Order: sequence, then structure tokens, then C-alpha cells
Amino acid sequence: MTTATLSSKYQLSLPKALREAMQLQPGQQFELIPMGSVIQLVPRTSIKQLRGIARGANPAKYRDRTDRTDVSGRHPRVGRMDDRLAAG
Repeated sequence: MTTATLSSKYQLSLPKALREAMQLQPGQQFELIPMGSVIQLVPRTSIKQLRGIARGANPAKYRDRTDRTDVSGRHPRVGRMDDRLAAG
């Protein structure tokens, strides 16, 4: 794991090994995503860079909305129906 120190100007310098491994460039922009006590740093990607990213992908086994569950482990539609029935 590598570390970085927040400067008095609230700036981070990324270690060279990390910059090279991630192929980061000066001026590159990032999305900062707060997740509890963690900040996720995600390089921004342009639409041009995404072109062809899914070429050759087989969508046959992708998940569908019908197989999703909520945090309680219940299917969202069944969960809502159960809640309505319990409410009377």
C-alpha cells in the first residue's frame, strides 16, 4: 500500500510508482466519490475513450432487473407487496 500526505493547501501528490502503474497524466481529471470514511479517486473518462469498450461482449448472462434483491434479501416488488399487506 502506498501513502500520500495532504499538504497545507489540501493537495495530494501521488507517488511515482502509482502514477506509472495507473498511467496517469498531468492535468488528468478525477471524480471524487465519498464512501463513508473513504474517498474513492476515479479517473474521468471521455465518451471517445469508451468507444468500443464492450465490443465482443456477450450479453446473454447479464443480470436483469427481475433477479435483483433489496438489502433485506427480498425481491423489490415482493418486498413492497409484503409491506403493503402488513400495513393493512
